[in-house]
Amino acid sequence: MRTEGSRAFREASPPLGRRRSDPYYSFVTDRLTLAHALEDAGITRDKAEHVASTIFDAIQDNVARKSDLRELGQELRSEIHALGQELRSETHALGQELRLEMARMEQRLTRRGIGAAVVMVTIILAAMRYLGHG
Repeated sequence: MRTEGSRAFREASPPLGRRRSDPYYSFVTDRLTLAHALEDAGITRDKAEHVASTIFDAIQDNVARKSDLRELGQELRSEIHALGQELRSETHALGQELRLEMARMEQRLTRRGIGAAVVMVTIILAAMRYLGHG
């Protein structure tokens, strides 16, 4: 139970000049809480502090804090946004290239169609002349 004079109350209250949101305060408080729990379980204070320090030193670089996850989430959102912009830009550019290529193909087909029509008219006129209809 947390009474004003208890160890749990002192651990829950940040020291002067520190805030609960301060990562250092949180780290030290967690280390002390573990040391006190070990001490309450019957381990001497020196050994409890040593074990708590060893555990926290071992996991310190391997555990992500909420702030780490928030920062990573923000980085990922920014990267996803940038990739979306890049994808939209590339898609727009590909669309323009496709429209240009289609216009070129239309021009070639039109020229070939006109050329084929001219050849057919020429053949028909030549056939009419050859057969004596002209």
